[in-house]
Amino acid sequence: MKQRFTLILIVITILCTSCSPASRIESCKVPERNIAATPNFKLLWSESNISVHSDPLNPSLDGLNSTVFAVIYKTYTSSQIMALDVRSGEMKWQRNVNLPVTIVASDTSLYMGSYDTLHEYDSQTGNVVRETNFPNIGNIYNMFVNDQTLYALSSSGQWLIYNLEDNTSELSERFLPYTPFITDNGILYLRDSEGFKATKIETGETLWRQPIDEPINLHPLFVDNMIIILSETGNIYALDKESGNLIWKLGTNVLSNVAADTSRLFFLTKDGYLKVLDIGDGQELQNLQISSTPFSVNSPRSDIAIGVYNIWADSQDQTVIFSLGDSCQLMALKLDNQ
Repeated sequence: MKQRFTLILIVITILCTSCSPASRIESCKVPERNIAATPNFKLLWSESNISVHSDPLNPSLDGLNSTVFAVIYKTYTSSQIMALDVRSGEMKWQRNVNLPVTIVASDTSLYMGSYDTLHEYDSQTGNVVRETNFPNIGNIYNMFVNDQTLYALSSSGQWLIYNLEDNTSELSERFLPYTPFITDNGILYLRDSEGFKATKIETGETLWRQPIDEPINLHPLFVDNMIIILSETGNIYALDKESGNLIWKLGTNVLSNVAADTSRLFFLTKDGYLKVLDIGDGQELQNLQISSTPFSVNSPRSDIAIGVYNIWADSQDQTVIFSLGDSCQLMALKLDNQ
């Protein structure tokens, strides 16, 4: 009887292992991709057998000071943060975490939002600097840093504003009738039923409104005097931050998030390309065909997705790092100075 019970446990263990995301990494949907050197792009490194955590509201790839951070699947409930050298792909540190989490990097720290807690790690060592608890707000997601302030939404419907300098924080009321993004010089930038808006915090006066009649899931990019918005359907809007005027719009099949340096935008498309745009006018500067066939997408919203297509741009090293969900790769490309 004991031997039979042991056999049953072994069978269950094998079945559960074969169903986990970690085991599926070993048999990704497509073979690993190799990118040949081109005049505009040079492959620095490619790491295989890496499945970047897939969730549109929980960014899983970010970087800082020649280090890229990625949230990697291990099992359905646990994961791992990996810190890799941008130039070589060598591992700097790794830390086990419980899903769901989201990350954002700023100055010398990596911040991770989890259930009721904001964690701060030293970006170069992975050592814990601080953990701040926010009781009953649920999962912290969709984080963004502007100057010395961290903004995040939570599953309780509350908006968290966390000052990185003095570690003070504010929490909004639950389930606001709009989606806030950042406050800057007394102005709140938000999304409501009327579109994307800028309002004065003290008076509630609307300074400008730009109609955008489609969902916005990821936090917009605020780059100098521009706001870059990626819609759920893959359209990119570039707005003037002061007037709200539409500078340019691109209707395209964006698959990844949109990353930016001081003058360029980067993203992956569903048909297998890395695109580089001029941030000022939206014109295409460069492109690279990564896959001769469309990328295989296993519902990025699903908990059983093999991986996700994320991208981050390192302005200091003129490098872009991106994850390929269907081949379970993390790749770094060096760009020219165009």
